[in-house]
Amino acid sequence: MNYDFKENWNDVILPLLSLPKVKKSIKKGIISYIKDGNCFQDRIYNPDKCPAFYGRGDAWVVYIDDYEEKLTEKFLETGMLKEDENKPLTNDNGEIDDYFDTPNYDKYLHYKNEIIKPFITHHEKTSLRSYQIFGACHWWNPTFGLTLAKIIYPNEKWSVKSGEYHTTIVNKNETLVFDILYFDENDETKGGNKAISDSLRK
Repeated sequence: MNYDFKENWNDVILPLLSLPKVKKSIKKGIISYIKDGNCFQDRIYNPDKCPAFYGRGDAWVVYIDDYEEKLTEKFLETGMLKEDENKPLTNDNGEIDDYFDTPNYDKYLHYKNEIIKPFITHHEKTSLRSYQIFGACHWWNPTFGLTLAKIIYPNEKWSVKSGEYHTTIVNKNETLVFDILYFDENDETKGGNKAISDSLRK
């Protein structure tokens, strides 16, 4: 059974993220991941960026864009955010006008960002998804994952179980898994069985 990260995220894990030893594990995991050539060539560790920012591909960008879109919809519904009165129109040929290159668009974007960006910044620092560096299991679980597991379950003996395909964290008799990357709330083992089996794959 994998640890229920969603159930315990706000009450248990979030307060632990400010501990010096947890911060150190985050930094170590990310720097190791970067040094092994997993990021863009010019990327360096920035403590102001959430761990997921360093993941492979554009998954994090897509996730934040989707989150901002949903948040915008909510704020428009409640009136917290005003509609853009100059939003782009479609001409008779189905083409969108060049509104995005106009001062009116820049003005609305500035207005919108002042309202919505603090919420996005908070979400980036505190959401469960922000701490899931997909594709970084060999660096992330032995640092961040193992550190948290030892704090939350101090009476368990934890070890790193690693194969070519996946690295996970398990207790001594493998009845408990601590793997934020494989957490699946819809799976009866919360992703625990898959984490162990994938750590054995070649």
